[in-house]
Amino acid sequence: MKNPRRHYSRLKSIVLDAYFDACYELAIAKGYSHEEVMGEIIKRFENATTCPAERLMLVIILYVLCGGWLLCGGWFPEWHKRLHESIVRQISNGGLERILAEIPEDIQEGDEESEKEVLVADIRILDFISDFWQASGATVQ
Repeated sequence: MKNPRRHYSRLKSIVLDAYFDACYELAIAKGYSHEEVMGEIIKRFENATTCPAERLMLVIILYVLCGGWLLCGGWFPEWHKRLHESIVRQISNGGLERILAEIPEDIQEGDEESEKEVLVADIRILDFISDFWQASGATVQ
């Protein structure tokens, strides 16, 4: 039986909970640096799923957590570059429209936007949807 895909907001909670736990268990208790903590979190989630939509969501969450939104290349340039390349590769190989087709457009109770709208907004904010994607004929809304 196929496992159901997890919702984007649930994945954010899972990753942030793991990050919080790692900060305590690794940084406070064992003296790991913040970069080492991030490395452990990235390793933990990098290959956690085979679902293309869920995999893209996880890498975007890790990218933001790693400071990917910073103009200077993030807090950890090596992780930033690796995650950035992973996002671009996933979008290029899987086709953004095909990946997004896996995500329902319905709005769940208590939400103001659909899961797809939130993910597309995050992708746009992080500038992964650019003139290149629009020039390729993509019609992401």
